[in-house]
Order: sequence, then structure tokens, then C-alpha cells
Amino acid sequence: MYKLDLFQSDLGILALGQRMPSNDLSTGIVTTVPFSQLAGGGFDALGTEQASSGVYTLTKSFRIWFATEAERITYFGSLRALKGKRGRLIRKWDNDVSQYVTARILGVTAERTLDDTRSLECEIKFEIYSAYWHGDYTGTWTFDNGEFFDIGLYFDSGADDFILDASPKSITITMEGNAISNDPVINVTAGSANITAIEIKNTTTGHLAELDYIGTILAGNTLKIDCGAYTVQNNAVDADADFSTGTTHTINEWFRLPPGANTIVVTFTGGSTDSIINFDYYEAFA
Repeated sequence: MYKLDLFQSDLGILALGQRMPSNDLSTGIVTTVPFSQLAGGGFDALGTEQASSGVYTLTKSFRIWFATEAERITYFGSLRALKGKRGRLIRKWDNDVSQYVTARILGVTAERTLDDTRSLECEIKFEIYSAYWHGDYTGTWTFDNGEFFDIGLYFDSGADDFILDASPKSITITMEGNAISNDPVINVTAGSANITAIEIKNTTTGHLAELDYIGTILAGNTLKIDCGAYTVQNNAVDADADFSTGTTHTINEWFRLPPGANTIVVTFTGGSTDSIINFDYYEAFA
């Protein structure tokens, strides 16, 4: 099991109380697109596609208790100041593994009887926006970029880097989570020669994706495809005009990594044999 443990925002990190806690462990309700049929029954427009949840709410209740009244007042004030704030809600499993979702605090409710001067019962309601809980990060990160060390960041972790020494190049990415990671960042760095076209496919059954770029990536420059933000940049300059999804693309997102082994096929023109493609992503958990 896990507990809703911390909330990280631009006001810092607040530890959520754990005295007499009640943690909402719900997954949220998935969004479906059924159609009733005149002959009875219904048609499921998603077919075999796994449905995902939309926006949902989680609640956390606990009792505030500190040795002094000043500490209680300070903590309760910090809690109330978070009303309406957007940040990261962090859960912590019993084995000390932490994961996060992006959330907003909708409000804080609290009750205390007149004769209870030492504690306060309160509840926080969170609105959840992430499609999955973010686990270990495979990618490049730097100090002082606002990350919280205990949620999936490791020294020398790096990205999933692959040398494009042949075209087509088949590679395997194994996603260790139990949900779909649908917002990877893909970086293609041209080697000693320009890349004049590139196609990136996930050929995994049920998750077919095809990203096509027909612009030129100059030697030493990087094409960045942010599949969560839906942006494409060539050497940090917008390059959407030369980007498209191909004829084999069958998913709503640009790209995704389901749990298990993903077979990625990269076909390109130019780039010599020393170009590199890497994938930055969080392991995804329900």
C-alpha cells in the first residue's frame, strides 16, 4: 500500500500529516465512448484500446498535532496557503518508493471541537491531471531544476541512448511500469553528416506509432520531439512544418511506451553511422 505523502509547489514541499490518516487510493474513473444500439446493447468505440482516466479527485484526511500551539498554527497556515496551488502530489509506498502526479489543491476543510485545543482534523481535496503516476525517470536532469530527488531521479541515470549506425535501426525499450507512458521526449542528434529525413516507429501491437520528419538536421544539431507537449524543435527552433504522423499511426497520442518490451524502428537518410537517438521518459504506474 501507499500513502499520500507530500505536496510540492512553488511554495516548497509540505509534508502531509500522517496522524490518524485516511488516504484515498482510487485510480479515477476511465473515460469511455459507448453508443447505445437500437437492437439493444452498446457499441464500444474504443475497441481493444485500454481506456484512460480523465481529471479526477483524491482526498487526504489527517489530524494535525504538534507539541506547541505555535507549531500547529504555522503548519495550518502553510496548508491553507496552498489552496488553489498546482504542483506535484507525491505518494510513498510501504517499500519507500515514491511516485507523483500533477495536481491542484481544490480546498482544505477542517473541524475542531471547542474542548480540543491540541489537535485539528482536516481534509485536503486534490484535482489530478496526470494520466499516470510518474516513477523512475530515464533521461537527463540537472541540479537546481526544481526536481525532488526522492521521485525517480538517480545519479548517472541518463537517457535510453542508441547509436544510429544502420538504417533501418531496430531497438528495444523496456518500460518497467504497469501503465502507458504517453509523453516521452525523443531527441535525434545528427552525427558527422546531416540527416535529411527520419522516421520513428513503435511497432508494438496495439500501440502503433509513426513520426515522420522531412526537414534537415545539420551535423551536430538535435531534433527534439516532445510527445507530451506536442512540440517539435530543430536546434531549438520550431519545426512543426516538417513534422507529421505517418500512415501506420493508429494511436491518439504522438508516441507511447506501454509496459514491457517496445520494438522501435528508426529509418533515416544521411547522418553517417554516428548519429544518436535517445528517449527521455518516466516509468508509468496506475
